[in-house]
Amino acid sequence: MKKLLILVGKIGPKKEFFTEYIARNLPKGNKVVLARFSDLTFTIEGEKIEIAIDGTDYKIQDFDLVYFRRAGGTFLSSAGTL
Repeated sequence: MKKLLILVGKIGPKKEFFTEYIARNLPKGNKVVLARFSDLTFTIEGEKIEIAIDGTDYKIQDFDLVYFRRAGGTFLSSAGTL
């Protein structure tokens, strides 16, 4: 099973539709998750970096692909860091 994370500035109907469309057109058993950049929590302990998604049990390392959808403005530095 492959997992895709779509990160956006804010969640709206068009982005939810886009996520559902992608999920429907992927082979069965794949997972698509939509989250906001503001949902990310960075934990740094020495050389170990962990990025969790608030409200879920997922960590960014759990995903096979992370897609940044319109990461401009406020979240551009977060997208660059990731």
